[in-house]
Amino acid sequence: MSSSDTVSGFNRLDITADVKPKPDTLLDISYAPYSLEFKEKKKGKFEEMKVEFTSKGQKEYRFEVIDYPRGFFEAKLSKETLMPGKTVELRVKPAKTLPAGAVKKSITLQVSGEKEFRITIPVKTGGS
Repeated sequence: MSSSDTVSGFNRLDITADVKPKPDTLLDISYAPYSLEFKEKKKGKFEEMKVEFTSKGQKEYRFEVIDYPRGFFEAKLSKETLMPGKTVELRVKPAKTLPAGAVKKSITLQVSGEKEFRITIPVKTGGS
């Protein structure tokens, strides 16, 4: 990495992350699948996939898609509010402008309610 710092020529950057292989089991929301992998049905043709978020508790949550790779995928929620005992779907499909080859991206949702948190769904197409 290079820098415009004329004294040292570089800057140190430390990043800390709490990465979990599966969602936090302490939340009263469950979801599946944890990631999406699109496979071509025909050359350049993919089917829509869904992630289902289900409330296991008595609290209401509001969902918002805050980031997704435009030009690669389209991401829409079936509704913005998750009521107790109900389900919200995140519907995802590759965009018509999806480049050929393997693509690895992610979709991030903001969830607000009793607790506030973000959920990131990895999305990929093609090879590994």
